[in-house]
Amino acid sequence: MHTLREVRIQNYKSIIDLTLPLTNYTPLVGQNNAGKSNILEAIKWFLQPSGLDIEAFNDPDEKIYVTGKIEGINEELFDELKEKHQKQIDKYIVDGEVTFRRIQLKPSGRKGDRKLEVRDPEKNEDDPEAFRDAPTGLPEALDKLFPDCIFIEAMDDAPKDITKNQRSTTIGQLISSLSNSIEKNNKEILEDSLGKLEEIFSAESENRAEQLNDFDEKAKEVIEDFFPGIQLKLHIPPPSIDDILKNGTVQVQEGEEELRDFESLGHGAQRSIQMALIRLLREFKTEEDTGVRKFLLIEEPELYLHPSAIYNLRNALRELAGSKFQVFFATHSPIVISRDDISNTILIRKHSSKGTYKLGSMRELVDKEITENDKQAEVLFNLTNSSKILFSGTVLLMEGKAEKNIIPDVFEKVSGDLRKEKQIAFIPMNGGGGIPKAKKILKAMDLKTLSLVDLDFCFREVIKKGIIDEDDEDIAKCTEIIKELSEEKGIAIDSNGFPTKNDHFEASEAYVELAKEENLQLHLKKIQEKLAAQGYWMWRKGDIEETFGIETKGHYQQLMKDLNKTDDWRSVLKEAEEIEDFVNWIIEY
Repeated sequence: MHTLREVRIQNYKSIIDLTLPLTNYTPLVGQNNAGKSNILEAIKWFLQPSGLDIEAFNDPDEKIYVTGKIEGINEELFDELKEKHQKQIDKYIVDGEVTFRRIQLKPSGRKGDRKLEVRDPEKNEDDPEAFRDAPTGLPEALDKLFPDCIFIEAMDDAPKDITKNQRSTTIGQLISSLSNSIEKNNKEILEDSLGKLEEIFSAESENRAEQLNDFDEKAKEVIEDFFPGIQLKLHIPPPSIDDILKNGTVQVQEGEEELRDFESLGHGAQRSIQMALIRLLREFKTEEDTGVRKFLLIEEPELYLHPSAIYNLRNALRELAGSKFQVFFATHSPIVISRDDISNTILIRKHSSKGTYKLGSMRELVDKEITENDKQAEVLFNLTNSSKILFSGTVLLMEGKAEKNIIPDVFEKVSGDLRKEKQIAFIPMNGGGGIPKAKKILKAMDLKTLSLVDLDFCFREVIKKGIIDEDDEDIAKCTEIIKELSEEKGIAIDSNGFPTKNDHFEASEAYVELAKEENLQLHLKKIQEKLAAQGYWMWRKGDIEETFGIETKGHYQQLMKDLNKTDDWRSVLKEAEEIEDFVNWIIEY
């Protein structure tokens, strides 16, 4: 089925120039005021243009452009167009693909201040003459390709969407999907009923209402004085099934109460019913399926819904996206986005100079990294972590529970509460071994990712993962010193010269013991600097417990209490200088 596969938006509100890849199910994720709603509005404008006032222009002296690339136009769909439209559009379609561009020339509601252009496939896309004025009939052809667009805003008038039967409303789509079935299965009753109405109202009926005949006679007498020989007959055509359905709406009933208007419900109930009816859309299909593509654009579909309802809505939206709908929505809830949706999700951010922009890379790359690093993806995109990652500016991957319990609070204390400003997601990874793999996934998503690791990670993983060269002089010198100290301290080492478990020490404990040696610290400092430049922070004292002076779980709890009681955090934290360096590294990286 044909699809709006890509859209480029220029000079629309907070958007200076933004190109987005689109799928059948495209979530937009970002903080408030990032520009997600502006993206949805621009897509709607491309599909259903109207006049734009000056507030729609990022720069009032420039034009607004919205360009859409459409793929999948097959012969069956092409045959749905009128013959004259086929002739107009045929030369612009190559391998089922065509590109249109809408332009708002200046702030205005006049139709003449809008243009529709089509790209010449023989010209390079960057060629200033690549686009030309759309020939006659092309707007009608585009309307045929994409006839319906439902746009539900976060603070929208829910009663309008639910009670007004229009192409752009949910209830309109539901009634439209039922109309043919109603007409087909009630043909005799409808014909009889509408026939009776025609007898009453038609100017040619012998059983016409007396009041209408009386009107005709009186009109005849009056007109005779002005224009002899002319008669008027008041003709009221009977309604069609479409005319009747245009007035379709919904009412609500609670328990045994009388039916009442939808508007009488509170906003939460209205929004819940609105989303429930969107879910109902998936149950109905128009019988005369012409293969046209419909659009559903929603701001914050989760608004006012409890978690189980959000899950149900997510499933309904995905099923709609698998049929004749393309679904685009802006959300603040990770519940609406499953792990399978991550590669389709567009992370939206906003910058003071470049306006609304996206984080992103090739969808195929994200899919590849998630597939190849399955266990790490499971950890990253569980509900708790996903809610942090998708809305963050920086992700800090950490080894485990100790870091999870300590680092966020310490970061806020040392930084002066910059956590919110920097939008940092602190993510524990259940061990350091999975950090490089998790980092690859987040890198494919274009998220800035840092890692916090213990000293044993440095020697076990940095060479194996290619983070530091295997012939690095400081790694070599550390290995030499460790070998010299191992017998003295009762530490076992493996064939690579790295500490390993024995009856006296766990491997991690051995690294902490070795890190106490001053001659080793000189080289560890240099290794730390090299790793920090590549987005890894290594504790020179071996691990977080040694760095913070934590000996037991109870000690950790006391440390947090002491930290919260004072502004002099340096007097509480054991390695205050290194901890401050670590916090500044996160902020400045």
